Amino acid sequence: MASLKDEINAIEWFTLEPDGSGTINEAQKALRDAKIAALKGKIVDKAAIVNAKNQALVNQLGSLAAINNGVQLMATASEQNLKSANAYLLAMHAPSFSGFTEADMSALADIADQCVGEGGEGVLLARGLLASATWAVTEYDDACVQELGEREDGQAPVPVVAQGSLQVFPNPANGTAHIVVPAHLQGQPVAIRNLYGHTVALVETVPGQPSVRLDLSGYAPGMYFAAMEGQNTVRFVVAR
Repeated sequence: MASLKDEINAIEWFTLEPDGSGTINEAQKALRDAKIAALKGKIVDKAAIVNAKNQALVNQLGSLAAINNGVQLMATASEQNLKSANAYLLAMHAPSFSGFTEADMSALADIADQCVGEGGEGVLLARGLLASATWAVTEYDDACVQELGEREDGQAPVPVVAQGSLQVFPNPANGTAHIVVPAHLQGQPVAIRNLYGHTVALVETVPGQPSVRLDLSGYAPGMYFAAMEGQNTVRFVVAR
C-alpha cells in the first residue's frame, strides 16, 4: 500500500511544455495540496502523541524519584532492596543511559537472587530489570514463599508473597502469568497498565477464587503494572 507521501509525489499537477513554459492542472494541484495538509496533520498528531507519552513517563518516574527521595532511613532489607531497585529503574530511563554496567548487573543479581518472601517487592523489580536488560527468563528459588493449596482445576498452586497483597507470578513472565488477589478484593477487576500509564487490559476476578490467569501472548516485551483499588501497584515484566 502506497504511503500518503508516495501518493503526493505521484500526482501530476504540473506539465512542462516543449517551449519551456509550464501548465498547472488546478484540480490535481488542489488534490496535492489537500494531501499535503493531511500529511502535516498526521505529523502534528504523531508529535502530540509522542509528547504525551513522554510526559506521562516523566510524571511516573518523577513520582518514583519523589518516593525514593522521601525515604531517608531504610531500616529493613526489603526496604533497602526496593530503594536500590527503584534507583536502577530511574537510571534506566535517564537520557544518558547506555546500559547497566557489570557492577550494576551484579548488584541487581544479588537482589534478584533473594527469596521474594523476605526481600520484598524490590526483589521482583530487580528480576524485572535484569529481564529487560538481557531479554532472558531466569528461574529463581523462592523456598520461603508460601503456596496456596491444590486448585480444583488440577493446575499447580500459585505462590503468594504475603497474605492480603496483590501479586503477579512468575515475574518476569513469558506467555502466562497468575495474578494473586486478596480475599477482600476478589470480584473486582485488575487494571493492567503499560509503562506510559495506559490501561491495556482489565482482568476480571471471581469471588472465592484467589488467583486468575493472565494471557501474555499479545503483550510486547517490557514492564507493566497491575493495580487494584486499595492496593499498591505491582510491577512485572513480560520477557521473550
